[in-house]
Formats: sequence, C-alpha cells, structure tokens
Amino acid sequence: MSISLFIIGIVLGGIATLVTLIFIVISLVGGKNKNAGIWAVAFVFSLIILILSIFQIAKRVGQKVSSGIEWMKDQKENGLSTADSATENYYVQERQYFLDTLNKYTNESLQAKMPADYYANIKAVRASDSSVILPFVYPFSIRYNSSTYLGSILSDVNDTVYLSNISQMAFDENFVIAKVENSGDTKLLKEGRGEIEYILFDLRTREYLSFVSQAQLLEKSGKIGYAGSQTMTYLSDLYRGWLDPLEPLNFDF
Repeated sequence: MSISLFIIGIVLGGIATLVTLIFIVISLVGGKNKNAGIWAVAFVFSLIILILSIFQIAKRVGQKVSSGIEWMKDQKENGLSTADSATENYYVQERQYFLDTLNKYTNESLQAKMPADYYANIKAVRASDSSVILPFVYPFSIRYNSSTYLGSILSDVNDTVYLSNISQMAFDENFVIAKVENSGDTKLLKEGRGEIEYILFDLRTREYLSFVSQAQLLEKSGKIGYAGSQTMTYLSDLYRGWLDPLEPLNFDF
C-alpha cells in the first residue's frame, strides 16, 4: 500500500475518532446509553484505524531514513575507494619517474650485479624506529628518518653509511650535492663537523668534500663535472611517492 493511503487513513481515522467521541458524550448526557455504546464501538474502531495508520507511516518513514543512511554510507565508501585509487595511481607514477632516473644513472659496469627487483615500484615500509629504506642509484640506498626528516646514504651491499643527516640533495650519475644538518648529532659535532655543511659526494669513490656555503659547493661541483640540478630538494619532496603513502589519508565529508 502506498503511503498516501495511510495518510488518508490518519485523516479519516482522526476525524472519525473525534466525531464518535463527541456523539458518545452527547448520548451519555442525553441518557441514551445504548446509543453511547454504539458510538463507543465506532470510536474504538476509528481509533484502531488511526493508530494503525500512524504506525504504518512511522514504519515507512523509518525504512526510507534507513535506506537513505545506507545509500549515503555506500556513496562515502565508494568515494573513498575512488579517491584512494586515484591517489595510489599518482604515487605509482611519481615513484616510476624517479626510478627511471635512478636506472638511467646506474653505472653500466654494475648492471650485471644489480638485483632484478632493485628498482621495483613498491611502497615503502616504515620500521619501528621511524626509518624508511628508499631506493637510490645502485648500489646505494637512502635511509630516511620520518621523525627528523633527515637521511643517510648507505651501501645496499654492506650497510656502510657514507653520509648522514642529509636534509636536501640533488644528483647526477657521478655526484651528489647535499645540505647536511648535524645540529642534532653530538658525535659529529665533537669530531669538529659543522652544524650545517654543504657536501659534494662522489658516487664512484665514496669520498666527499665539505663546504661552508652552498655557493662554494656549486662552484666546486661545476668545476669537477657535476651536471645535475643545482637546486637541492628536500628528501621529503624528492621521495614523496614513497613517503606520503606512509601517512593515513584523511578525507572530510
């Protein structure tokens, strides 16, 4: 039955209930108890129709509200799923572009030694100490700390750390230019290292030169053949395709 019929039932039931109640009172006042009894039966019947109609209306409204809530829930879940898929596709493309660059810069003499999945396009996994191992030009990796936002260049073969506390860097197939922030590293400070250093790191020899200014670094790197970007990028931006997915995505509706 349609909801309009129940609305009609409420209207007619309400009118009938009111009318029969009036006639009951009139009959009782006039001493016509028999008539009052008849009107009482009609009153009960009208009241039942009214109550049943109200109940059915409430039931139908409840069903509509429940269906609406389920629909909104489904739409929200579908929206989140679509957004998650689009975001993941973006991260995959971001990672692949960077991996292609790393592969291009890999020394041909090392290609045979490099594991087949070294430049695999996979998500990063954060360890319990907040560190994340990120790909770099073989045979190097970057160990990034998501708490300090600093990274280290290390050997993927023997885990030797060659350069620590990197906040920004740029590179080509032979060199890395980097800004190093040692202010929180008491060991290096005691060794006489500066709080801020600008480093030219040779990927071939694993040796580096330290400078007190970015201008000195860029001047020297240009003279010895560095051909990469002169604009250093924060590791958090350089490895965005790996690091951003580590944090939960929040969509407000």
